[in-house]
Amino acid sequence: MRFLLTCRLPNIRPEQILAGRENVQITLPLISTDVETGSFAEHTVLATLACILRPRRCFEIGTSLGITTAIIASNCPAECIVDTLDISNEPRIGSFFRTRPESCRIRQHVAPSTSFDFTPFTGQVDLVLVDGSHDYRDVSRDIASVFQILSPRGVALWHDVGPDWPGVSKALQDCQRADYICRLEGTSFGFYAVPQAEVHWKK
Repeated sequence: MRFLLTCRLPNIRPEQILAGRENVQITLPLISTDVETGSFAEHTVLATLACILRPRRCFEIGTSLGITTAIIASNCPAECIVDTLDISNEPRIGSFFRTRPESCRIRQHVAPSTSFDFTPFTGQVDLVLVDGSHDYRDVSRDIASVFQILSPRGVALWHDVGPDWPGVSKALQDCQRADYICRLEGTSFGFYAVPQAEVHWKK
């Protein structure tokens, strides 16, 4: 399946969704130039959202080394549980957070996201990060799962949204809530917030 290399989601500056927030203190467990870990700007946005939202439960699709998992967990309240899902059980998956103090609040799952049972998380997750398969069909299924598990105050981020990842961009543009999804400038994040969320954006 081929797509035009365009991303039609509106571009929003991160400051627009974080307006009015001052003196936010975040923790970045790692500052790295490794592209697999994400950019400094992305880590900052993710940490800031986790700090502001004060989520009770988070879910990540695509664990990789577990750096973004640790960023989420280290900026959430002490009672927050972070679930992270990856298709691989290789030792490197999640290796970054295993020796960190917040690892006791991280629950690691191994399964394809397209066959994972999200039912126990329905309506419970305040912050979701998706960085899994980039295939259009897989992303579309992940989008449906995200909207299933988001809480009434939930926020979702999709990584790798842009012309270099046409499957991700097109799946978001084609979904039923596309009018409420934007792309955060300076990052490759797609952003969605339910109406009652602590942060939001307007067209």
